Amino acid sequence: MELFASAAGISLTHVPYKGATQAAVGVAAGEVTVAFQGLATVAGLAKGGKLRLIAVTTPRRLPQFAEVPTVSESGLTGFEFNSWATVLAPAGTPKEIVARLNAEIVKALAAPDVREKLIAQGLTPRGSTPEELRQATREQLARYATLMKQAGIKLE
Repeated sequence: MELFASAAGISLTHVPYKGATQAAVGVAAGEVTVAFQGLATVAGLAKGGKLRLIAVTTPRRLPQFAEVPTVSESGLTGFEFNSWATVLAPAGTPKEIVARLNAEIVKALAAPDVREKLIAQGLTPRGSTPEELRQATREQLARYATLMKQAGIKLE
């Protein structure tokens, strides 16, 4: 939320919840007025009419909710935020093992039945390489370090 608030030039109050599901239910119950959530967490509430999806933070509209505009389309041009999941191995894992795991995961993500199930959950399956992950992680860490400094956020 802080990334959005900073980009929009607005102030938002962080209301901590134990998890994403509790936060989504908090919005549906009127405890809070807005939340940023993954689609897998809120799709059921949105389809059931308990939540209204205002915008998606991805660069393009999502096929599951094609009528919901992107944040950029809604007026905050260029804003995007993508969360992602990754598979990790212990430091020191031999490179050939990492390469094999990566190849098998990318292969699985390309399988039509796997893709279909992930997309149905609001996810966008995309395989990459360990090098791409390393670079994306560095970029994210730098981005959030700057944001935290600007917002005065301290790690606890």
